[in-house]
Amino acid sequence: MKLRGLPIFLFLAGCSTMSGIADEWPSNWPTLQGVESNSCPNLEGTYRNVGESAYSGAVVNSKTLSVRLIKFGPRSPRSRVRINQPSDAVLEVEVIEQGAVLRKATLFRNKGDFHCDGEGLWIRPSEHTSKDGTGYGQTSTTIGLRPADGRVLAAKERMSGIAVIGWLIPIPLVQTIWYRWDPSDDGGDGTPPCRDDCDRLSQAESIGNTGK
Repeated sequence: MKLRGLPIFLFLAGCSTMSGIADEWPSNWPTLQGVESNSCPNLEGTYRNVGESAYSGAVVNSKTLSVRLIKFGPRSPRSRVRINQPSDAVLEVEVIEQGAVLRKATLFRNKGDFHCDGEGLWIRPSEHTSKDGTGYGQTSTTIGLRPADGRVLAAKERMSGIAVIGWLIPIPLVQTIWYRWDPSDDGGDGTPPCRDDCDRLSQAESIGNTGK
């Protein structure tokens, strides 16, 4: 959730509305696979870049896998994300469209880019702060990735933080949202089918495209 420029009382209203919306993995989605507590789950595969969220109000960028992993949002709605995992300590991410690699990045466990536990592989948290005349708010958001049946990539987004109203009253914030990214089932031209969010994604601004 982006806080910059958002009045604290509106921020609180939004969080209270969303809290508890998706505490449990949707029962009509593919079954989550087990995760061992002493190793990272195997996430290798090629996935549609635009996924689904259990929360109907989730914005397109939050459902874009490349944004969540490496803060890169391609303008094309038909890109894919390929994940290679040479070891528990390394995660290689490629954003692909029609056979061409648009962006490539490597995440390292020993650099704090991710860590693993019994719930999955957790990407480094993103921190956001908002401050205005009504108070201030701070949040930390991360996603934990794990496999689900049918070669689906599942993710649990965990947001926690605090908002202070009138600079005096602290209110803790906790929120969980589930996401899924289906495996890419593209044809020979490397172009996967497009879902409902494609039109909106094609109009979205690229995120983190420095050094392109």
